[in-house]
Amino acid sequence: AFEFGARQGKTAIVVQDVPGFFVNRCLGPYMSESMALLGAHGVAPRELDDAMLDFGFPVGPIALCDEVGVDVAANVNAFLAEHLGVRMQSGGGGGSGADFLRAMLDNGFKGRKSGAGFYMYDDGGAAAGKKKQKKAEKKAAKKAADGKSKKADKKKGGAKSGGKSGGKSKDNKAG
Repeated sequence: AFEFGARQGKTAIVVQDVPGFFVNRCLGPYMSESMALLGAHGVAPRELDDAMLDFGFPVGPIALCDEVGVDVAANVNAFLAEHLGVRMQSGGGGGSGADFLRAMLDNGFKGRKSGAGFYMYDDGGAAAGKKKQKKAEKKAAKKAADGKSKKADKKKGGAKSGGKSGGKSKDNKAG
C-alpha cells in the first residue's frame, strides 16, 4: 500500500490499524472543537468558516459538516468519542460537541441534503443569499441552544428557570 501511494505521487504514512485512521483522528477533534465554539461559546458559523479559510483550509468546518450531513457528523463524533475518549472533548470546556449536533438534528437541521443545516440551501442545493443565511444562522443557533437547555433541564428533573440558563425570572427579567 505504501509503494502504491508513492507511485501516485502521494506522501504515504504508516499507521496502526485503529478506529479513525490518521485523517479522522485529526479531523474528529477539530470538528468537535468547532461544534463547541458554536454551541458553548456562541461563535457564528460564518465567522468560524471564514477564519479557517483565511488560515488556508480549503473548506471551513461548518460548511464541511453541512456537506457530509449533520447526522453523519453526529455518528462519526459518537464513534470517535467512544474510541478516542478525552481527545474528542473540547479544550474550551464546551464538551464534545455531540449535544450541539444532536440539538441540530432534533430540530430538523441535517445539512445541505435537507436544505437546512448551519446554512440554508435552495431547492437545487445552492447556498442561499447572505441575508437569508444570517437569519438562518441565528435561528439554527437559537434552536440548538434551546434544545440543549431543555435537555439539561430534563436531566435535572425540573422546568426551565431563571438564572444563568438564560430563562426569565418571575418578574420577567432575563436571568
